[in-house]
Amino acid sequence: MFTFLRYVRPTWYFNLAKDIIASLLVEANTGSVGIYPLVNTLSVYNERQSAEMDIAYQLLMKGFIPNSNTEKSQIDFKEITNIDDNYVFAKRYFGNLRCLYILIIRLLSLKNPLSEFKGYIKSIRVQGVNLYGDVRSNEDFETFDSMLLKENPHLSIVIPTLNRYEYLKDVLSDLEKQDYKNFEVVIVDQSDSVSNEFYSSWNLDIQLVRQEEKALWLARNSSIKIARSDYLFLTEDDVRLPVDWIRNHLKCLDFFKADISAGIFFPEGSKPSINQSMFKIADHLATGNVCIRRDVFRSIGLFDRQFEKQRMGDGEFGLRAYLAGFKSISNPLAYCIDVKAPTGGLREMGSWDSLRPTKLLAPRPIPSVLYFLRNYFDEENAILYIVLSVPFSFVPYRFKNSKKTKLAFLFISPVLFPLMVFVSTRSWIRSSRMLKEGPRIDKLK
Repeated sequence: MFTFLRYVRPTWYFNLAKDIIASLLVEANTGSVGIYPLVNTLSVYNERQSAEMDIAYQLLMKGFIPNSNTEKSQIDFKEITNIDDNYVFAKRYFGNLRCLYILIIRLLSLKNPLSEFKGYIKSIRVQGVNLYGDVRSNEDFETFDSMLLKENPHLSIVIPTLNRYEYLKDVLSDLEKQDYKNFEVVIVDQSDSVSNEFYSSWNLDIQLVRQEEKALWLARNSSIKIARSDYLFLTEDDVRLPVDWIRNHLKCLDFFKADISAGIFFPEGSKPSINQSMFKIADHLATGNVCIRRDVFRSIGLFDRQFEKQRMGDGEFGLRAYLAGFKSISNPLAYCIDVKAPTGGLREMGSWDSLRPTKLLAPRPIPSVLYFLRNYFDEENAILYIVLSVPFSFVPYRFKNSKKTKLAFLFISPVLFPLMVFVSTRSWIRSSRMLKEGPRIDKLK
């Protein structure tokens, strides 16, 4: 896509998504996207391919899913490197502040200042685009008569748990209420004291495994190995599930002929964001809410245990599946409400998210994030991620989405600069060790 995407979305799957973008370009050129008359076109790009790539980006974000059989060889895929066009694109979709940030980063990287200022000035009068002003309706999906559902296949639901019985009881209660009934629940319990009595009263087919080591990815991998079904549902011990959660995941696999149905999350007490409201090619995978065909694991292996007690192991698996050619669909109807239990689970591993360890001097980001970035993208993307995210990682987790708090933090960030360098360097060193060791991915027989 556009070169400047790496400055604003350095971990984005579609920075590597040549096949999908090529499919979108082919279908745009052949008129297959006539169902999307409200794609916003612009004539100020210097290069024709820039305008085409802009359309492909809109289609991708709006939920247009290309035909798997589209002939991709018709497109000579090239990254858009034209500086003027990149600034125009960045202004259209990311606004003035991000454009200014890109300009500063590129000037600090010793790019030609005349070319950079010329491109930036050209973008000033460019109007922003509302990507989600019109999104694809889910009506066709909702009326779809799924043969897979009629076949009533047996399913396996995988839940690792750690010292969270108070929350796990709500998850199991939601599973009892599902309108699809043919499933087992594989629970790997890593709690300090496992309560067999807790599991005895549920009207569910539960396979209980006691795991001494507190290790999330070991727990998920072990569950997948013993699961008895070809459809693996992965969730967590601190979420709430709607009654049609299973049904909507299975239906998604059937409707889109997909390999992965990647469900969405939203916090308790809120609603899904507008960009989560349509089906689209997934640019994420979260093991707290996903359905995966067993064949995917057979082909690419299980989760990489280099991510143990860290973060982004599911993101790595999702990108690995994409690069192997598997189709993953972001599914807005198979949602989870994220309760965010304050204790237990990964909270006991020492972090709130991929950027916020519980200790001030701990590495930031979590080293596995840089391991992921440096393994799949490049060193520059990893550095850009640090620059873009680490400064704001010192904003408390509960305020991480507050623009006012982030703006206020900018005034004190220079004082914390030495600390930012220290924690980022620690993370870089640890990720280098992980890269030297290499992946720890078991095969599924």
